[in-house]
Amino acid sequence: MLEEQEYIVGFGFVDTKNSSLESIFVDPRFTGRGFGKKIANNLIHKAKKSGLYNLRLSSSLNAIKFYESIGFVAGEKTSWKHPSGFELACIPMTKVI
Repeated sequence: MLEEQEYIVGFGFVDTKNSSLESIFVDPRFTGRGFGKKIANNLIHKAKKSGLYNLRLSSSLNAIKFYESIGFVAGEKTSWKHPSGFELACIPMTKVI
């Protein structure tokens, strides 16, 4: 979680058991200010500290450039199926840490 002036501007989490960066969210009012990268770098540091050597994630199409900017490499387009039945296009990505 990242706060600025007591306001939560974003958060994310890493699943160290599955070597995956699960999510990074930044309030739209605060995008473009480096908060997402700050959260990501903190999570990557946490993953390294826990002994991981790489991370993977499933990116929404609108977040690919962000993840590429922090060193993730995109795979082939696929889809993620929600348990209720709807599907979202996504891109699997990996990063050696």
